[in-house]
Amino acid sequence: ETDIILQLPSPPLGSDPQNHAVPILEVLRVPGYEGLDLLVIPFLRKRDDPPMETVREFVVFVPQNLRSSDCSGRHIMMDARDMYPGGFHSVKTDLAPDISGPARHYSRTQRTPTYYIIDFGISVR
Repeated sequence: ETDIILQLPSPPLGSDPQNHAVPILEVLRVPGYEGLDLLVIPFLRKRDDPPMETVREFVVFVPQNLRSSDCSGRHIMMDARDMYPGGFHSVKTDLAPDISGPARHYSRTQRTPTYYIIDFGISVR
């Protein structure tokens, strides 16, 4: 899986606007465990949190993810940085990072998120 996901950001695939593979920030090799790698990815949210509110939000979501043959819900996440300019708590995602109150956010219509495919376990070259 690591070999495949590391190829996706490389040319020519990396410059393809239809490439929605999650960016890999770093690969941590686990000493003593051949083939076990920890992949560091951006801080993402579940693809359905918060829920979609309009048909437009769904229409934007589908083309970004339809090309994956294994696009089950748990394999798709979203980069919601633009939706949550002040951030959100990593566990209680409806709260601000410091848990001082609700996380202020925009709708997907106001600030369109980017969706990423995060699991390539059944992929082949």
